Amino acid sequence: MFWSISKIFYLLLYIISGDKYSYEPFFEEETLNGKIFKSRLRPPIENVKNDEKLKEDLKKSAKISFFNHEVRHWPIVFYSISHGLFYVLFMLKNYKPIILITVFKNNFLTIIYVILSLWLVETITPKCLIFLIKIFSRLSFTSQYKSINI
Repeated sequence: MFWSISKIFYLLLYIISGDKYSYEPFFEEETLNGKIFKSRLRPPIENVKNDEKLKEDLKKSAKISFFNHEVRHWPIVFYSISHGLFYVLFMLKNYKPIILITVFKNNFLTIIYVILSLWLVETITPKCLIFLIKIFSRLSFTSQYKSINI
């Protein structure tokens, strides 16, 4: 059960940030986009001096300027699609919440909303999902390999 919950968080992380992250609790090995960046058995990539290609692969993808804020491409696509879907749903259901009308009538509140929601999508959500992936991977590992004390 914990394994399937962890897989859901893997999928959400990929959809939101475009990163393929995995965690192996037995070796305490963390990989990002197929490259190991933390392991109990292997040295981290920062200590490997000859392999510059691995360092380049771990760098963040190219960024674009969005409201004069440097953001990676994938969160902007997710952010735009999700807000577009919410707009279509609200228009189909003829749902007009007063708080949203108030926010979008005021330019200052709209900018605050965009900056805060983009920050949540780009920064906070991936960190929370990585934390949840680690927790549920550990729970899955411990539930699979329980030892019975006699």
